[in-house]
Amino acid sequence: MLLFWVGFLLLAHTYVIYPWHMQRLARKVRKWPVPAPETELPKISILLAAFNEEAVINEKIRSSLNTNYPADKLELLIGTDCCTDQTDAIIKEWAKQDNRILLLPFTQRMGKPAIINALAERAKGELFILTDADTYFVPDTLPQLIAPFLTDNTIGGVQSAFRTETLGGTVGVQETLYNDREMEMKAGESSRGAVIGAFGSGYAIRKNNFRPIPEGFVVDDFYLFMEVLRQRKQCVLAPEAITRLQVSGVSQVQYRRKVRISRGNWMNLVYFRKMLSPSYGFTAYAFWSHKALRWLGPWLLLVTLISSAYAAANSHLMLWAFYAQIAFYGLALLDGILGKFSLNSKWLRFIRHFVWMNFALLHGFWNYLRGEKQAWWNNHS
Repeated sequence: MLLFWVGFLLLAHTYVIYPWHMQRLARKVRKWPVPAPETELPKISILLAAFNEEAVINEKIRSSLNTNYPADKLELLIGTDCCTDQTDAIIKEWAKQDNRILLLPFTQRMGKPAIINALAERAKGELFILTDADTYFVPDTLPQLIAPFLTDNTIGGVQSAFRTETLGGTVGVQETLYNDREMEMKAGESSRGAVIGAFGSGYAIRKNNFRPIPEGFVVDDFYLFMEVLRQRKQCVLAPEAITRLQVSGVSQVQYRRKVRISRGNWMNLVYFRKMLSPSYGFTAYAFWSHKALRWLGPWLLLVTLISSAYAAANSHLMLWAFYAQIAFYGLALLDGILGKFSLNSKWLRFIRHFVWMNFALLHGFWNYLRGEKQAWWNNHS
């Protein structure tokens, strides 16, 4: 019975108590003053890794350059990962018209981390802006994103606020709400200067705080912010630095993406394990609560199920707890069956999405144990 309550309370902490705590702290999130017109702004380098992005790269470049940031203080470096579509040709056409664009094409697959490392070596800016190809800026994104750096020199990383645009599929609502919840937790963490892991839609790092991503790593966004925190610098949210994030609502696409992220999560957990120590204060608390316990979630779910089944013979409470869990997983299965007949329930879909997300975490952990090394990605995965 003790194992059941330990598992149950840890799950409750990461999925209920911690988000509630961050929701309260989010009320204190700081809004940073926009730089005054006469302010001498730092040179910034936008770093973008791209693979077969012909559908979005035009709008990405346009939104990156059509900004309220001074043109002479901005450069856009794009590394292409052996593209097989028209991505390189489109970028070359843009580069002919605007000398702020630098294209670095790779002729064999390298993976996003290796490309970001290569771009960082070529970048001339004091601040690096990292972003994904399917995320778009609005005119004020960049001035708002760099504002915290001008206010406080202890800040090493700044996260943008993203607005999700779902592209069809059956889990679009669930993914959108998940992203909104993540944004709220990052706002709470920001009030203490410890945003745990960047979100790839758009974030900034001081060049001096950038550390090359280790070979074979995935989930580079998480790594880069954690490196900043390890240097005892702050990572904060700029709530008015808006990025428009496109998210696929196709369940198969999201499952593959989460499996890949899960593998990278375990790389990061092992790499940054010392930051779970109480010596890191609030950062350690947030790391445990927001990430580590979430990644351990599949095992905690198994612990609660098995321990309640074992104790059911001697406790009516454990018997009902076991039945409740079986019913919960049964509802997830029911949603899958109903989906075959195009019958959908939003509430059942939330249950299946939760179960399916934890299966993806297990799958990713298995890939990590097998030593899977692939660091590159395919579109929408």
